[in-house]
Formats: sequence, structure tokens, C-alpha cells
Amino acid sequence: MDYLEGRIEKVGEGLGSENEEYHAEEQPSQEQYAEFESFLAKAESDPDLKFFANNLRRSVINYAASVEKLNRLQKLGASKDDIETADHSRRNYHDGVIDKLNILSRGFNERGWDNRWRKEIGMSREEVSEWALRIANQIGAK
Repeated sequence: MDYLEGRIEKVGEGLGSENEEYHAEEQPSQEQYAEFESFLAKAESDPDLKFFANNLRRSVINYAASVEKLNRLQKLGASKDDIETADHSRRNYHDGVIDKLNILSRGFNERGWDNRWRKEIGMSREEVSEWALRIANQIGAK
């Protein structure tokens, strides 16, 4: 499934806010995707981090699917309640991606492992969103 098909509308924090549209940046280079796989493999090698590493991949896919669902509902003119429910779900998945990234980053730091990947992903919600959508697209392509 291609999570970045065409344009993806970025939803504002509230339904009353004006939606911005953006073109997703190019798919991650092989280097970016390899970095994702590398830090996940390292985390999976640690019993305390394995759970979060395994869940990060699922969270990225679920987040991308929730963005796709919300966009589809908006384009179809779904009810305000349906859109609010989908937006709430999208935000929860996004929060989950951020939480797992932060937990893994702290775990890497505590073990003295390189966690520069976290800053490279980006610290803002928008940067994490764009990263997650690009990674989900690569996962879907594999």
C-alpha cells in the first residue's frame, strides 16, 4: 500500500483550523531507511527495548493508515463526528510514534549507544509526521 500516494493533506489541530497541504518530501534514501532498520535492530537486541522497537514499526504503519483514512473521510465529505473520531485516532497514533521514538532514544542514551538518529528524525510534531509517513511508505514497498 502506498501511504504517500499523491498529496497528503495535513490536518490542523482543530477541525475549525484551515488545513495546509504539503507535498511529502522524497521517499527516504536507502541510507535513511537503513538507519531506521539499524536502530531498530540494535534496540531489538536489548530485552528492555525490544518491545518498543517492535511496536515502533507497527505504530508508524498505523499512523500512516490513520492519516490516509482521515484524508479519505474529508474528501468524501463524511460527517463531522466521523472526521473528529478519525482525527482523534490519528493524533493518538502520532503520539504513540513520538513516545516510542523518545523511549528508544532515552534507552540508547542510558546504554551509551549513539542516539543521534532521534535528532535527525526531527523534534517537532510535523517533522516526526513527515518522517513516519516516508518510513511507512518504504515499509509498504518492502
